[in-house]
Amino acid sequence: MSIVVKCDYMVCVDCLMCIANGDDSGMSKERAEEGWQAIEREQAQGDQLVAGDGEADHEFSWSPCDCCSSRLGGSRHEVHVLGEAACSRLEVRELFTLGKQFGNNNQLN
Repeated sequence: MSIVVKCDYMVCVDCLMCIANGDDSGMSKERAEEGWQAIEREQAQGDQLVAGDGEADHEFSWSPCDCCSSRLGGSRHEVHVLGEAACSRLEVRELFTLGKQFGNNNQLN
């Protein structure tokens, strides 16, 4: 088994701080709970969330956050979901390319 990027999500700056630093001080209590629940659901499957390198970030977007579902306008930051894959690197690369071709409309639900 190898560790691979299983998928990517676009999250608000508040959720990015939760994922990268464990800091939810910029969020309301309700939004923080929703964000942490989504993060815990993903990690309960044995996956790990990590911040992206910033290349795919959007400076401004009205798209909802894939983590807390906030519809507030603002920046969206790429987060990778890392997990184990039983398939070969070639299969993973093909799946990743196919996912990028059709876009990623997944949420952390």
